[in-house]
Amino acid sequence: MHPKGPLTVPCEAAPHVRTWMCWASTPSPYGGSTGYFEEVQEALGRLAGAIAENEPVMMLAAAEHHDVAGKLCGHKVQLVDVPTDDMWARDSGPVFLTGPGGQRAAVDLNFNGWGAKQAVRHDALVAQAIADHADVPCQKAKVVGEGGGIECDGEGTLILTESCWVNPNRNPGKNKREIEAELKAQL
Repeated sequence: MHPKGPLTVPCEAAPHVRTWMCWASTPSPYGGSTGYFEEVQEALGRLAGAIAENEPVMMLAAAEHHDVAGKLCGHKVQLVDVPTDDMWARDSGPVFLTGPGGQRAAVDLNFNGWGAKQAVRHDALVAQAIADHADVPCQKAKVVGEGGGIECDGEGTLILTESCWVNPNRNPGKNKREIEAELKAQL
């Protein structure tokens, strides 16, 4: 039970207040400084700028990246001084919850770089940072996963890829039933 009553994950198509994004600041996942990394940043900036034409966009980026991120995203994107490793906010960020009375909360799924496939020195802290900036309480789940690994209909149905959750690179020693029970309790 979350503060002020039961909260659930809204449907992905439900109205929302803003879009949260993370700046790609580590070249290694993109082949190092080969030019492709810069293309990724340019595309991310264009995407953020396009979204910002219709709704607020908050881009997490360490202060040292604000010059390039600001130039590529445009003036409508608000930069938030939070260090990031990569751009996958849907996976590293929190899962937001809402209630019938407008209550909001967040769940941190303990992102670990897709089962330790990628270093997440900063991204492991993104969920809590976003919740803090959104001024919503955030609870750490007792499982490891990615928000992008959950699909929901807004009516309490969650669909997950079993191989991502019941996996020793995310939840060693936990079985399917234990993981389902924790996700049901949190989400």
